[in-house]
Amino acid sequence: MSSSSASTKVFYPEETYELIKEPKADPILDLLDVAKPIAGAAAAATVVGLGVSYARGAGYKRDYTKYDPKTGETINLGATVNEPQTTTDESETSTEEPTKDGEEQR
Repeated sequence: MSSSSASTKVFYPEETYELIKEPKADPILDLLDVAKPIAGAAAAATVVGLGVSYARGAGYKRDYTKYDPKTGETINLGATVNEPQTTTDESETSTEEPTKDGEEQR
């Protein structure tokens, strides 16, 4: 016993409820047919973007820094605490004096 329409028991005449005789769906609801796939594509693009961001940052290691409260400076100790710092200071290797802009004269 299956029925394709729902029945409702009405206690008063139908005119009492002031219902529309032939109801029709608003045409703006047709926009949902377009909006749902667009929202799905946007959600998929967000997930892909987050995955790419995670993959790019997987091997990243932040420099270890330490704050010195006496001087108020933040000291960069290199890539990690256990590895020695491999960068050299340019002021130790440079023999020429820098200009006012901070560039070396050649």
